[in-house]
Amino acid sequence: EQYELSFKVWMCGGQVEWVTCSHVGHLYRGPRRRSMHPRGGNLRQSHINHLRVAEVRSVDYIFI
Repeated sequence: EQYELSFKVWMCGGQVEWVTCSHVGHLYRGPRRRSMHPRGGNLRQSHINHLRVAEVRSVDYIFI
């Protein structure tokens, strides 16, 4: 998920800027909020998300 927006911006000719004084956060909501926390240990879901980004972004190159 965190990579998908970066890929979209890059592929459309945009750029991602690193702003050191900015603060970004995420609110985990619902009953599963602990299991989705990065330090909470849901490594499988992160792996699935990374595979999804790779598949969606590389679909044009599958048959090359």
